[in-house]
Amino acid sequence: FDAGFSVIARGEGDTYPYSSYKHTTFTGLGYGIYTTKGTDGKPYIVKQAVFEDCGVGIRNVQVAGATILFNTFLLGKVPYIYVPIIDIGEPGEPIDTLAPPNQYGVVFESAVAGFTCQENLFMNKYGSEELKTVGVFCKNMGFSNKTIRKNTFNGLNIGNLSNENNGLSMSGMAQGLYYDCNINLNVLDNDFSVPNGTIRP
Repeated sequence: FDAGFSVIARGEGDTYPYSSYKHTTFTGLGYGIYTTKGTDGKPYIVKQAVFEDCGVGIRNVQVAGATILFNTFLLGKVPYIYVPIIDIGEPGEPIDTLAPPNQYGVVFESAVAGFTCQENLFMNKYGSEELKTVGVFCKNMGFSNKTIRKNTFNGLNIGNLSNENNGLSMSGMAQGLYYDCNINLNVLDNDFSVPNGTIRP
């Protein structure tokens, strides 16, 4: 809440570049990282971390300037304490406890002015189709330019999900959310899904 922070892998060895890294790992959590803006949200960095079996790996509500880079999100299984939901557009909200839950790698919500989200791996490590898995979910982020770039989505139900207002078109010029050079492998339902809006080329 209004706090800047860094989660960065530690290099090991006596030479540079390092021979190996010790990664921060978030395992079996409802939320691996949850950031939100109160009065003055600060940028944060998450780099080379591993998120495994978390309901949501990273959830960002209105915090601008995040750097999410070179991380691994292993999906396909949620912790038993995670609240299952129906609406794929509302992560973490209790709607029907008998419905299968949805699982997300990264969620950006509500007027996020800008971020770096690139070269991350989102993978369903278990291959289960009962749990709905989503790589990156963007909801109502407004019309400032931002790019989701060079990420890999493997075996998920949806690679990228976008709902509500994430862009604007004025005088033939589109601005807002862009997807650039992402790789989608064995995605079960949609590489890109925009159920409540349109995609502009």
